Amino acid sequence: MTQIPSELLIYVLNLACAEDIYDIVQKFRLAQVYVYWRAVALDHPTFWARIRIKTSKDAILLPSALAHSVGATLDVEIIWKHCSHLATILPDAEQHAVVAALLAPAQRLRLGRFCFQYSYAMQGSLIPLLGAGLDFPALTNLEIQGVYGAQGSLQLRLGASSVRNLALSHVNVASWDTLIIPSLKRLYMKTPLGRETVWLLTTILSRCTVLRELEWNNPTPTHVPLDVLVQHSGSLARQLHILRLGVDVGPYDVLRFINLHRAPLDPIHDITVGVWTGHQIGGEMLQLLPEVLRGTSSLLDLRVDTDETIVIRDESGRIRRMVIWNPNHAWGISELWVTLATHYAVDKSLQSLRMRTLDWAGFTDGFSKRSPISLTVGHISLCGDLEYDTIKDETWGSDTRPPSRPPGILNIPSLGRLVLSLDGDTVGNPESIVSVINRVRKILQLIDCDSDASGRVEVCIADAGLPRGEELPTRETLLHGFSGKWDLCPHCIGS
Repeated sequence: MTQIPSELLIYVLNLACAEDIYDIVQKFRLAQVYVYWRAVALDHPTFWARIRIKTSKDAILLPSALAHSVGATLDVEIIWKHCSHLATILPDAEQHAVVAALLAPAQRLRLGRFCFQYSYAMQGSLIPLLGAGLDFPALTNLEIQGVYGAQGSLQLRLGASSVRNLALSHVNVASWDTLIIPSLKRLYMKTPLGRETVWLLTTILSRCTVLRELEWNNPTPTHVPLDVLVQHSGSLARQLHILRLGVDVGPYDVLRFINLHRAPLDPIHDITVGVWTGHQIGGEMLQLLPEVLRGTSSLLDLRVDTDETIVIRDESGRIRRMVIWNPNHAWGISELWVTLATHYAVDKSLQSLRMRTLDWAGFTDGFSKRSPISLTVGHISLCGDLEYDTIKDETWGSDTRPPSRPPGILNIPSLGRLVLSLDGDTVGNPESIVSVINRVRKILQLIDCDSDASGRVEVCIADAGLPRGEELPTRETLLHGFSGKWDLCPHCIGS
């Protein structure tokens, strides 16, 4: 084992910790396998600089790990919350010993990333470290993650002039001035703030001039207009690239405000908004959609990821996601499609669609009203049946099961390529080749399309859920009895 170069060995040791590179106990185990391994590990301080304190054993080994990491920038995670696999949380004496070790200037001044996850009253022991106004000159990443209702004695107060990434969830902050700094690039915020919410949001957008990513989940008081507290004449968040807004923030007001103050700039590249419900496209959604899609060019791609998530991409690559936060609701696909077609001409511009078989009824209804004349590529995830139970405005009693109705015809006039794949949640449960063939044939029977200039519509079934090792069916087996417009793609034929 002594023949392995030290650089290669330390790489292997890091790989051995790859599943949990912060596991102190695993590092010490590896360092005790051979004398040479120990010598190499001790000669590489960065191997010890990633540290997680979660158990009593971690707390005991912390001083040794810190000593071995001398000179390296520290990356420390502290997890003091109730977990199903942990019988107890660290006792108070061990918590205070951990904090005392990190308080030493030799450690505090080289702390580059600090992540603290806590529950209930577990954050009190961190007050001397995070609530005493100390400076952390090397700190670039700060993550404080509590749980709902866990805000308690800790009042965050520290200096971090180099921080670039900041994530705060359910934590009290005594002073924002030393955290909301111009160099901040990524910010995640989920901390109830009351009336201070509007002031903080506008301060972030005006002060953080290089901010690239903002995730904002703080409820915004509706009775305080955002414009009132902004003392800024220029554009806000000039470099903002990714924006995520939770359902409680009042996404319409926040987006309208940001769009107003970014009018001369290119639209934000990636926007995600939370909505309470999307099964009916009423006043709230009709008000929100113009702000979500403001500045976008022709809409080329539409994707239904789950019952809750719709993703739209325009020809410039900009992405817009809308996520339902109400777990009892799903998107009203037909109504959403017609709305997008009416106001944004998506029926004329859309070129690619990713849908699930679960969404069949919604798209067949929507496409029957406004067919997608430019749609050439369709991806259908085999997830659920094509049949559907209810139609718009129908209601059924809790003791009455609605009848199953046959699926409708999906009208895609310009379809040139169709890709069928097994849904990710069902991978690992492959169907028989006969059931896959029958399912594919049923879908093809229900698609109304013209062939492309070559006179063919390519069909790809390489990932449609065939049993492992099973050869793909031949063109004759899969397409027997169909018109000549359908054909297997070259990849499937070659397989």
